[in-house]
Amino acid sequence: MTASPAIPDDGRPANPGGGVDSPRPLHPAGRALRQVAVIGDGTGHGPPAQPGRPLATILAGDAATLQRLARIPAVTRPASQWDATDTVAEQIRQFPPEITAVLLTRTSPTRARSVQRLVEQAGGRPVLTDEDATAIALTAAALVYLRGLGRDQYRARILIADATRMPILSALLLATGFPDITLWNTPDAAWFPLHRAARDADVVIDLQHAPDSNPTGSNPMGAPALGEQGELSAVGFELDRPEGSVITPRALDDGRMLIAPGLLRALAEYPATAPPLGLGIYEAVARAVAHATPARRRLHGVPDRDPATGTPDVADAIAGAVTLHLALTRP
Repeated sequence: MTASPAIPDDGRPANPGGGVDSPRPLHPAGRALRQVAVIGDGTGHGPPAQPGRPLATILAGDAATLQRLARIPAVTRPASQWDATDTVAEQIRQFPPEITAVLLTRTSPTRARSVQRLVEQAGGRPVLTDEDATAIALTAAALVYLRGLGRDQYRARILIADATRMPILSALLLATGFPDITLWNTPDAAWFPLHRAARDADVVIDLQHAPDSNPTGSNPMGAPALGEQGELSAVGFELDRPEGSVITPRALDDGRMLIAPGLLRALAEYPATAPPLGLGIYEAVARAVAHATPARRRLHGVPDRDPATGTPDVADAIAGAVTLHLALTRP
C-alpha cells in the first residue's frame, strides 16, 4: 500500500519531498524546535478521504499538507475512537513541550468541543477543531461576498440554515460585526419555511449538508447545497438568490487547510505560552482571510500563492493577524 508522505508517529516532523521545508535546526539552547500536532480519532466525517485508508495514513497526509502550507514541523498523534473525551484531553496535555498547538481533526464536533474545553480548563495548549476552522472560513466567505457588493457587514442580514449544527458560527459572526443574524433550524419549517426566512437575507450560510451531517460518508462534502429531500432543492433555492449569496462548507473545499496553517504557525512562533483560542483570534483570522482574497473572487479552500498576480499567501496573512492580535491583547 502506498501511503501519503509519511509523518512518523514517534514525534519526528515530516520531511517529504516536493516542497515541504526541511525541519530547521534546534534552538541554540538545545531546546527542540516548536511543532504542531495533528490528532484525530476518525469519528468525524472530515473532508473526503479514500475509503479503506488507515486513520494513521490519513492523518499523516493532513500533517504533510499542514506542514507544507504552514512551513513548520507537524507530527501526528492518532487517538482511539473508544477513548473517553477526558482520555483524549489527557493525551493532548501529555504532549511534549515542543508541541505548542494542536489541530484536532476528523473527530465528531461534539466530541471535539468536549476535548477542547477540557484541555483549556486544565490550562493546556491551544486546540483548533475542524468546526472552528470551518466557522472562520464561512465568516470570511461572507465578508468577501459582501465586499464584492460594496456592502459592509454592519448593515447586512445573514441567515444560518441548520444553525444548531455549528454553535460557534453565530457567535463569531456577531463578534465580526454582523448585527442582524437569523438562526433557522429544521423544526422551524412547520411555521417558518426556509424560503421565507431567507427572503430578505443578504447572505445565507447553509449548514444542512455540513461535513458531519452524515458520518457514514454517504453524503460527502461535495453534496448539493440544500437537501435532496427537503422542500427546497439546491437549484430551486439558489435560483431565488443572487449568485454567490448562498455559502456552504463544501464550497470552501477544505476549510481546515485554509485556516489552520497560518493560525497554528503564529501560535507555534509566539514567544510565550499561547493563550486559549477564542472569538477575538477567530475574528482577526476571518478578517485577514477576507482582506487577502483578491477582489471579485470567491473564497475557496487550500490556497496557493499566485506568482503572476502577486497574491499574498493566506497563511502569511493569517499568521500576521494572529501575531498582532496576541501582541495587542497580551497581559
